[in-house]
Parts: sequence; C-alpha cells; structure tokens
Amino acid sequence: MKRAISCFILLFLILSCTKSNDEVQIFDPVTHVTELHITHDTTIESANYIYYTIEVYENVTLTFGTVQLTSSTIILREGASISLTGAANFTNVEIVSNGDNEFCNPGGGSITIDGLPFDMGGEECIDLGEDLPVELLHFTTKLEGEDALLEWATATELNNEKFIIERSIDNKEWNSIAEVKGAGNSNVMLEYQYLDEEVPNTSIVYYRLKQVDFDGKSSYYGPNAISNSNMDNEIRIYPNPVPKGEALNIMSNTYGIEVNIYNTIGQFYGSFSTDMNYLKIPMMYGTGIYIIEVTTGGKTTSEKIIVE
Repeated sequence: MKRAISCFILLFLILSCTKSNDEVQIFDPVTHVTELHITHDTTIESANYIYYTIEVYENVTLTFGTVQLTSSTIILREGASISLTGAANFTNVEIVSNGDNEFCNPGGGSITIDGLPFDMGGEECIDLGEDLPVELLHFTTKLEGEDALLEWATATELNNEKFIIERSIDNKEWNSIAEVKGAGNSNVMLEYQYLDEEVPNTSIVYYRLKQVDFDGKSSYYGPNAISNSNMDNEIRIYPNPVPKGEALNIMSNTYGIEVNIYNTIGQFYGSFSTDMNYLKIPMMYGTGIYIIEVTTGGKTTSEKIIVE
C-alpha cells in the first residue's frame, strides 16, 4: 500500500509540472539592450543587430557593409558620421544627432527604413542636422464607394515642390498615379486630398506619398492600405506562414498600430508602432513559432505565426 501511495504522489508531481504544448504565457516586455561604443574609425562588414545602442564618438566614422538594424538607437557625437558600403535595412531605429553629423552612402547601396526605400536625392552624403522639408501631421486612406480617398496635412513645408501619389497591389512594385502641387514654403497647417477613381480590383491596395523638393531630393510617407473585401476582423496579419527574412504585414481598420513580438515561452523579441493603418515588419528572428500581439483601436489581439 505504501508503495502504491508513493507512486501516486510521484505521478501527481510529474503531471503538476507538465504544461500543454498549446499553452502560451505572455510576459510584460523585458529587453536587454546591448551597448556598442565606437571610439575610433570602425568598419563592420556584416551585422544583424536587435536592441542595440550604438554610440559613435567625436569625429569618428562608423562604416557598415551589409546591415540589418532593428529596435535600436544610434547616438552620434559632434562630428561623428555613418557610412554605408552595402545594403542597409533599418526598422524602428532612432538616430540621435548632436550637430555636424553626416549619413553617407558612397557605395550607392539600397537603403530601407521601416520598409520604405530611402532616397538621398543623388547626394553621396546628407547632413542629419538639416530640417525635414515637410512635417506631416497625418496621412489616411479610406474607401468612398468604389473609389479611394487619400487625405493628408502638413504643419510646415520647406522647399516642397510636390507630392507624388504611388499605388501598389503587392507592396513591392509601385506605380505613380498622380501629382499634387506642394506649397513651397509654409508655416501654417495645409490640408491635401486626392480621389483615386481607378482602384484596382484586388483584395488589398497600398498607397504612399513621395514628397519631392525643388532640388530633386525626396522622402516617403506611408504606406497605408485599403481592403476591397469586407474585413470581418479588425486586424489582418499575413502571410502565415512567412519565409524567414521576408516581411510580415499587419493591416487594421483603424489608424495607430502597436505590435509586440514574443516566442512561445514569452521571451520578448521586438516592439513596433505606426500612426498609419498598415505596418510591415521584417521577420529576422529565425525560424519557429511566434506570437504577434497587436493593439489598435483600444483592442488587443494575439495570433500565432510560423516563420519558415
């Protein structure tokens, strides 16, 4: 009898310590930030950094070959600069400039910032201390019957020649569909709109703004997205599965999206946000199952996605 009771107690303890594989426990985001101090001219040929704070000291140049930088901060002391010789992909990255700092791309490699191509306007280097040509207050898109209405507003404009409206059905290939004249220079709020009366007959259509200066330099805003089909769910996360290194797309019926990424044991991988209704996140964390936690319109939804 004693042996039977002992076996029962042992079995109970084993079962008590076992959890279902389907159970997912989400913790509050806790991140470990790695600090990197660049005290002399340094070249990093290849890097995939997540949650880094990189401080570049006075009059020092940090050169990247191929770089993927996610949820990180670059602090440039006076006279410091960044130089690129290969492709660069920055997602949720803050660059803190302390005066007389340059961002250079002598190799002419592709630069992507938060999923959008970055155009240096034909210049090899740009001054990070310069004011942005346009301060955008908002940019929205919505269906008006069978048409798409784009609306945006600026707080200030400097040397702004025009806005080019670009459209895509796959968020990869973009076509210019219209131009809207800019105000040149302005210190008051200005509102703009454009009605697309030739919306493609596809489930999702993407729009973005390309702002162009009189000197040819340009900046991108967006993208936003509209759905031609009824979105029963407030949030759409696609594709699932997603290939490693490719982008995960998140679309909402409301504007303003916050995303947290975890693995299945609750480890925190990254946080992303946008004021738009569409967010594109490169999945650079390796293959496996991840939990995508999306907050928009005051509601939070979690969904499992597979990275192959």
